[in-house]
Amino acid sequence: MHWDLADKDADTKEIERVATEAVEQMEGGETLIWDRLGRSGRASHPTSQHYSPEAKATFNARGVTTKFLPPKGKYFNPLELLFNDLKSHYIRPKFLRNGQPLPKSRIEGLIREYVEEKAPTTLPGFFRARANGKHAVINEML
Repeated sequence: MHWDLADKDADTKEIERVATEAVEQMEGGETLIWDRLGRSGRASHPTSQHYSPEAKATFNARGVTTKFLPPKGKYFNPLELLFNDLKSHYIRPKFLRNGQPLPKSRIEGLIREYVEEKAPTTLPGFFRARANGKHAVINEML
């Protein structure tokens, strides 16, 4: 899992920057799960969120397979559940009562701690819970 805490929104250039860093941690034969925000290349002029033909080519050149989630796939994406858990239980409770924002270094520390200590045991459970789509059907997400 690669994470990056940036100060800007994920436009095309930002996605390409993160892809360049993330691909260095990946090996040929691995699979990248990518959401469809930005139309996953199905449009002649994809929007500038989460999709870049150059970023996809970067992964492909490394031998990394790219799999796009189906429409409404975020409901099946265990990483979205992981991010929700991180934000709800580890970051938001640390916000100061006086309304002051947390310093970026503090947020980075919380994320690093979560990714290194909590995510390895939590993420497999999210995959098991969502893999068959039963949760989405029960909760009428689809």
